[in-house]
Amino acid sequence: MKKNKIPEEPHIVQVFYNDKGERIGAIADNYCVKTKEEVDAILDRCGQIYGNSLRRKAERAALESELAPDMNGEPA
Repeated sequence: MKKNKIPEEPHIVQVFYNDKGERIGAIADNYCVKTKEEVDAILDRCGQIYGNSLRRKAERAALESELAPDMNGEPA
């Protein structure tokens, strides 16, 4: 096996069952990627998405505070 290869055996993180208790599916966190570089690329992208989300949240909060009325009911 290559040094950089993730083992082929799936690492099950969640199993789904139907109403009868029969297993109908599972999610494995190593199913879609094969190398550590792919994992790193996915984690980097997740970080970018999260960072953008935090930035937009801060921008919205700043805009809302600018538009919020002051104590006298007047716009800021």
